[in-house]
Amino acid sequence: MGLLYENLVAGHLHALARQTQVRLYHWREGNHEVDLIYDHPEQPVAFEIAFSVRHAVTGLQRFMERFPRFEGRCYLVGPEPIGLVPGAAANRVGLLPLDLLLLAASRQAEAALEQRLIS
Repeated sequence: MGLLYENLVAGHLHALARQTQVRLYHWREGNHEVDLIYDHPEQPVAFEIAFSVRHAVTGLQRFMERFPRFEGRCYLVGPEPIGLVPGAAANRVGLLPLDLLLLAASRQAEAALEQRLIS
């Protein structure tokens, strides 16, 4: 199921990235990885997509160490209806419900498309 969730989120974020012209990519360094990075110049965000909140977040932690501008902007996304802002937990990684991320990404993509159409 984790792979299905990852593809679902990637599709939504890809649509958002296309409309906002922001780079979306995957990061890997050795055994550490981050599934999706939305590299907005002012509001960058990184996501690890998982089927459980118990999923390891060492990739996100390593990513924050390497790229400090992502500090407080890294999230573990899963199906649980639990939300937690980054920094509230000892691991410095926020929790984001899957449905909330999908709704937010869709709405932002729609707004960006509207803006591009009227410009």
